[in-house]
Amino acid sequence: MQMEYVSVFGEKQLVFGLRWLSMVGEKSSPQTKQLAKKEKANHWVVAGTTFTAIGLKKKRAAIKKELYSAAVCYALLYPKGVHAAIYKINETHYWLVGCQEGTPMSRADVLFNSPDEVSAALDLLKQQYLELHVSAFFEELTSFFTLIATRSLQKAELYTLKRRLWPSAFLLSLCIALIVWWQLDLNQAEAASSEPEIDPYLSYWETQQIQPNGSDALRQLISFWEHLPLQLADWQLQDSSCEAQYNLWRCKHRYATTTDTATALDLEALLPEGWVIHETNMQQVVLQSQNAYEIGQGQWRTADEVRLGLLSQLQHIRPAFQSLRLVEPTLLVPAVASHAKYAPIFSQTLHFEGPVRSLGLLFDMDNALHWYRATLTYRPQVMPSLKNSALQANLQGMVYVRH
Repeated sequence: MQMEYVSVFGEKQLVFGLRWLSMVGEKSSPQTKQLAKKEKANHWVVAGTTFTAIGLKKKRAAIKKELYSAAVCYALLYPKGVHAAIYKINETHYWLVGCQEGTPMSRADVLFNSPDEVSAALDLLKQQYLELHVSAFFEELTSFFTLIATRSLQKAELYTLKRRLWPSAFLLSLCIALIVWWQLDLNQAEAASSEPEIDPYLSYWETQQIQPNGSDALRQLISFWEHLPLQLADWQLQDSSCEAQYNLWRCKHRYATTTDTATALDLEALLPEGWVIHETNMQQVVLQSQNAYEIGQGQWRTADEVRLGLLSQLQHIRPAFQSLRLVEPTLLVPAVASHAKYAPIFSQTLHFEGPVRSLGLLFDMDNALHWYRATLTYRPQVMPSLKNSALQANLQGMVYVRH
């Protein structure tokens, strides 16, 4: 028998493990209730756009709260393609969820008692759908809760099959009471109705705290590399790898010995201020440092701005780099609930490889860029040229596209 699990979500309840059946016809057709009665279910929900499916719940909820399908909330995150995920509900329950074109799968709103069982079920889905994308793998259920948009709950609400028939007199008195209450609370209702709608994509953007760092971060990095010591005592620089973390670069510098008498103590005595030794062995040592920079304001570009503006800039400076790539945009992952009124946010990766001196050409580029990883390699044996130098850089950045 298929397991069901109910989790409290604020003032509501999320239901995991519904039984899903394909449905033909309109969502509001009488066959939905007829099918629910036939399957002896007490709650039902209809979901999907390209395809349509009905989810059935048989067990009654212990707490009298509104019920919402967790599988529908997941499906609303991915209106295109085939997606699946595994979430850990607790130590004894694991939830496999999946959707196709925004519709829950009949075999992927299932609870399992062990990691092996749920992994085997996911493998079967991968065999059936070669284009399947796994969005989460044994993540905590709280990470799924953060993705649920408030507006998506409206489409995920379960309806009760059996409804009471109220006497006409009681129904009339109830209507009168509601009218009186509405009149007393009219001002509050008008204020609430005037509140602006929440863009789910912008809401996700703000929660991720993604901040473009633009030219200031790049200038700070290049300035640091220009003063990077190529030699410390009997130790020679091999490479310097840096990652941008909010408002600073965290860097690791690898030095190798040039003589048999080199010692870590000699190196430590010459370390620049703020540097520390991270790792050391007989032949090499890894040093750590960090450099702060100013962060910019959250921005994004439209597809036209990237195609006509940024792409033209890249084409202009391309001869100064060994490699310069602008990867195709991908939907910011994990995606948020799709809504025709709002434009999704895509991320587009940029990759540069060439002499450190060529990075100065990037100062005039769009400040909406977010530089997140950079590596400097010292190659003293290399003959300088337009695309080569002893100090070779590998830089990766991101531009966010709203379209």
